[in-house]
Amino acid sequence: MLTVVELANQFVNGSMNVDDFLREFLPLRKLCNERRFKCEKLAESLSGSRPVVPSRPPAPFREAPKPPVSVSTTNSGSGPLYPNLSHPSSMTSNHSVAYGFNTQ
Repeated sequence: MLTVVELANQFVNGSMNVDDFLREFLPLRKLCNERRFKCEKLAESLSGSRPVVPSRPPAPFREAPKPPVSVSTTNSGSGPLYPNLSHPSSMTSNHSVAYGFNTQ
């Protein structure tokens, strides 16, 4: 007896007509459906006879990480990270801004 793949290849290649293909294919399809049905019924009866247990326990609760430390406390430069453009007096007299970097 041919496998389904061999049967399909012969039909696609044109070496088998439609009637011969159906005569060979239909019993194979019926057998496949019967096996699938039996397999599903067996799986259903096995899962119904005992409680379903998850394959692994749920992950434990974990707190969210702490937010990063604010930039103003970690800035080791001579001035603010960004200039305060709403107050022109915050800029230096020569209009250069340090942008948080040491300019020594």
